[in-house]
Amino acid sequence: MNFHLIHHPDFSRDMDRLHEAWKRDRDSPAGREFQAAMAALRALRVGRDVE
Repeated sequence: MNFHLIHHPDFSRDMDRLHEAWKRDRDSPAGREFQAAMAALRALRVGRDVE
């Protein structure tokens, strides 16, 4: 089962900022935060909320 995630506009702005940081330097703290957030979103979307 897949879920459709709905998020707050502030979250979108934060993710945009983190994505820009990730594009500049994937190993920066913000870049790693973006990677972790994306992994968490993927897990939530497919129902693996324990990850």
